[in-house]
Amino acid sequence: MRLVSADPLVFIGPGSEWFWTAVSGLVLAVTFLAILRQLRVQASANAYAQLAGFEAELHSERLTWAYYDMVSSLVAGVPPVNVPTGAATGIGNYWESIGVLVRGGHLDRRLAYTSISWNIQYAWATLAPSTANDRAATGMSAIFEHFEWLAGEMARMDRARGEVVVFDEAYLANRWQSSLASLRDQIRVFERSKVVYVRDAPEATAPDGPKRGDVAPGGALADAASQPPVA
Repeated sequence: MRLVSADPLVFIGPGSEWFWTAVSGLVLAVTFLAILRQLRVQASANAYAQLAGFEAELHSERLTWAYYDMVSSLVAGVPPVNVPTGAATGIGNYWESIGVLVRGGHLDRRLAYTSISWNIQYAWATLAPSTANDRAATGMSAIFEHFEWLAGEMARMDRARGEVVVFDEAYLANRWQSSLASLRDQIRVFERSKVVYVRDAPEATAPDGPKRGDVAPGGALADAASQPPVA
């Protein structure tokens, strides 16, 4: 078998098919890599935009009030198993939706971990007692199952990084007062944004000049009396 040919290399015309086949293959490979890179960039941009939307919803007025109802009840002495149902449902459904997306691979768990890991684990630790009660009362063990999985996944990633936070009763109780103060501040911002300030519009004329609504002798408007007649 001859590995090296003494025949001349042909790039144009008969015998050049090998060259153009190689060029076509190279062009296809470069095009494929460019498309793959563009798809990765687009996927990353979509993931960040999706996560930004979730963060905006987390700090929305609706969820802020839900957290306020939950935390204020805990500060008032209500047992965690009996937190307000409406607040628990709103918060739990929000995190359940994110859990579904992360678990299905539609939202990068590393992005979720970087941005909202603490929020996830704090919310689950707070709602775990009432969720367990609901599961026992209804016989439906799937209530907030993706939320629970998501919190466990965030905790696992914490352990892998050596940054373990134990969300036990003592830790949560120590956070409630500061959380309530923060929620009150957020609500004040929401309320201030709804205030409409009304001011009287200044007069458009000079202090001693005619004002809108003044009538000159003969019934003509004062500002029209000084105008030359129209031919």
